[in-house]
Amino acid sequence: MRYDIMAAGSGGQGIITLGKLFADAALLQNYETTLIKSYGAEMRGGKANAQVIVSDEKIASPFIEEPDILILFNELSYNAYKKLTTTRTVILYNSSLFKIEDDSAVAVPLQEIVAKNKNARGLNIAMFGAFCAQFDFLNAELAKQAIKDNFEKKGAEIVEKNIRTFEAGYDFVKALRN
Repeated sequence: MRYDIMAAGSGGQGIITLGKLFADAALLQNYETTLIKSYGAEMRGGKANAQVIVSDEKIASPFIEEPDILILFNELSYNAYKKLTTTRTVILYNSSLFKIEDDSAVAVPLQEIVAKNKNARGLNIAMFGAFCAQFDFLNAELAKQAIKDNFEKKGAEIVEKNIRTFEAGYDFVKALRN
């Protein structure tokens, strides 16, 4: 089992944190994992991406050439990274900001999900939940533990808000799949 995951968006959308959450959840499940993060010097508004490999075997190289899973937070990222996709690539994207004309892409209305949960900074958390609902190799309970581990220093209220946002993203995609 091996999944090459790439997440891309703009600085300030939580792309780097999302990559860390993927890697931490994978480690909690005793998977091998790598994380490469990249963001532009302009930070907020600049390009940001995270490349994560999750595997049940040793990983020889952390670089991803053709992602199995591509997570897109904005149209700029779609235009930049769509050339890396293959017929087996699954795309999850923020359908609040743009549309992809591809029946295999999973549209997740992130802005609507975070607004309902009063968590404007939780786009990445909602997408993490959507991801875990779409792909069952990351256990949702251990993913929530990764959220707790990463946000506990910010206080119980932030952890609880992020767990609710994760569950809302998860529930949205689960409903699509049923």
